[in-house]
Formats: sequence, structure tokens, C-alpha cells
Amino acid sequence: MNTTTIDTSDKELFGMVERLITEAFPEEERRPLEAFRSIADSDDRFSVMILNDGDTPVGFITLWDFEQFIYVEHFAILSELRCRHYGARALEVLHRSDRRPIVLEVELPTDDLTRRRVAFYKRAGFSLLPYDYTQPPYRHGGASLPMKIMVWTPESGVIPDFGLIRSTLHREVYGIIDAQ
Repeated sequence: MNTTTIDTSDKELFGMVERLITEAFPEEERRPLEAFRSIADSDDRFSVMILNDGDTPVGFITLWDFEQFIYVEHFAILSELRCRHYGARALEVLHRSDRRPIVLEVELPTDDLTRRRVAFYKRAGFSLLPYDYTQPPYRHGGASLPMKIMVWTPESGVIPDFGLIRSTLHREVYGIIDAQ
């Protein structure tokens, strides 16, 4: 598995990402596509990476590069290619590419699907932090969502401070100026 970083100038692959992000994530868990395009083209900390099996795109991952950790904002495999271990392989590539902790948000594990998702990340070496966390709305007037934070750490095992994770995500990803 390999990755290719893209921006909106790659119309075909960026179009695939937009289709997949709208298919895989409900509206309240993703920013409007116009805002997504703008960030992809203007914020050097944000990357849209195509996940490839050889020359064949199989999915995508979006990352924020912060000083103390990497934040995975969205990660999805094409629906027709799921259950073929591409997700696990993509996370292995991500683990090897950077030795900083990797942070992601997950839905509360309240049903079979969300429990399976948390179990998938646990198998990939992520830990579910025990703290309450709220994902701010992506849209003006949208609702905040209760979530959990999961973290993968390199060999050191040092997990970034939860307050630092929360305040960084709220301020840098969601644009909340007075993030706590």
C-alpha cells in the first residue's frame, strides 16, 4: 500500500474523495464540500491522501499535522473494497510514516457498528481515552456531537494531554477561538 497527496487540481481523485466522504460520513460529521476544498488548497497543515493498492485508489485519509500529534479527520475505504484489510494496511503505513501520536475521533460505541469501529482501531493499536469529548459542529447552526478520542502512540507510549488534544482540535480544526 502507498499514498499520494492530492489537492483540488487533481479533479478525478479529488472528486472520488468528495463522493466517498459524502457516502461514508453523515453531513453532521463533515464540513461542507466548499470548505473542504478551501482547506485542502490553503492550509499547509492539512493533507488529503489517496490510499493506493499499487496504482489503484482504494480510499482516502485526511490528516492535520500538529506539532505534538497527527490528527486523522476522515478515513474511508471505497465501499466495494471494504473487508479486504485495506484499512488496517493504511493505518500501518501511517504508523510507519511518522513517530508522533495519532489522534482520531470516533462515535460513541453504542451499537454494533460503532463498537466494531472502535474494535477495529483498537486492533490497529489505538487506545480509547476515558474522557468525555464533544465534536463541535462543522456547520453554522449545526449540532455538536458526543464522541470519544482514540490515540495511537509510538513505542514511547506517551499519550498527549487530553486538554491539549481537545483545545487543538477545537481551535485549529473547528475554528473555535476560545477553545478550552
